[in-house]
Amino acid sequence: MINTVFYSWQSDLPNNTNRGFLESCLKKAISNLKEVGDFSIELAIDRDTKDEPGMPDIIDTVFKKINRAKIFIADISIINSGSSDRKTPNPNVLIELGYAAKSIGWDKVICIYNKDYGSIEDLPFDIRQRRPIIYSLKEGNKDDAKEYISKSIASTIKSLNANGSLFDIINDFHKVQVDTEILTIINHLRKIIFGYNQELSFELISEFLNIEDIAIVEVLTANRFIGFQVFKRWEVNEKKLQDIVNKVISYHSHGKETATIIIQLMQWTVAFDSFNQLRKNPDLFLQIENSPSHFYAVEGKAFNERNSEFPDRFILLKRLNNEKSQVSDFGDFIETQKIEGLIFSYKLNPKYIENYCKHIRAFISITEKWLDHTNGEFIIDNAKMFEIK
Repeated sequence: MINTVFYSWQSDLPNNTNRGFLESCLKKAISNLKEVGDFSIELAIDRDTKDEPGMPDIIDTVFKKINRAKIFIADISIINSGSSDRKTPNPNVLIELGYAAKSIGWDKVICIYNKDYGSIEDLPFDIRQRRPIIYSLKEGNKDDAKEYISKSIASTIKSLNANGSLFDIINDFHKVQVDTEILTIINHLRKIIFGYNQELSFELISEFLNIEDIAIVEVLTANRFIGFQVFKRWEVNEKKLQDIVNKVISYHSHGKETATIIIQLMQWTVAFDSFNQLRKNPDLFLQIENSPSHFYAVEGKAFNERNSEFPDRFILLKRLNNEKSQVSDFGDFIETQKIEGLIFSYKLNPKYIENYCKHIRAFISITEKWLDHTNGEFIIDNAKMFEIK
């Protein structure tokens, strides 16, 4: 997992004394940390709209990147030392600094100040009391200054990591739980889109999350499904997300946005579950064939009679030969009519294709919002992913 250090720079001062010079110091600090035996965190430098395609909304992009950063570093050097007006650092840097202080906390903020362009007393009081790293290239050797700055940055990061401040264990724990639910839902939906012939992989997850609406419509129009693919209930996922929401709300450090996105996921499971129910849309899927000979479904109780956590669980098995079968899918089913048709073949009623596509798109959009909010990647709990109980 790559953890970002967001670098808030300014171009008002010479590149070789500030922006470029400080970035080289930061790279050296990260390089030095990699050489420390007990420090195993991978860090990368991020800034403004770096690596963002097209023409992104700059403010929104920067704020999202700050939200995801583990460390925020700001060049707060005075940019108007020759002016008779009030001395100030770069205004954009100050905006980003204020946002970072609120978003990730002052303890994860490192300010750097070049005193060649102004006295430390020129800084606003609330910033100078944060004990910035102060350097001068006029009073000493540039290499010495670089060594001092890089060591100061590395020391701060090591201290944060050592005392547990660099990572929020509770936040990370809840992220793993949400990621597991999202990946479980993706695992079910991708079987509708891609069928049972492809194994779940990061490449397939990426393909699913990047699929266009026109491709979804084409699949839903052309494909034939067995009941097991499309008759699943989503109450188990809803309940798990509800439990996570309750914990997140009680843990105040998460913030409103985290809880909001999880609630949106939970609401999606409720809406999609309702859309699929017979009482809501009894003709959603139209039966076209009898059962395919190579699939059969069994109750989960056949594998574990004591399992009370998933009383409505069924397992889909694919016959390999007369003696062996392999698990192809699992899911929860309640409606008797659907249970009786788990291995029959169906097609999606054309009048529902557009709405079905909208439900899938809504889930993908919420997932993208979650990834934007949580460092752009999934954290997988390998011990529990897709466990069949």
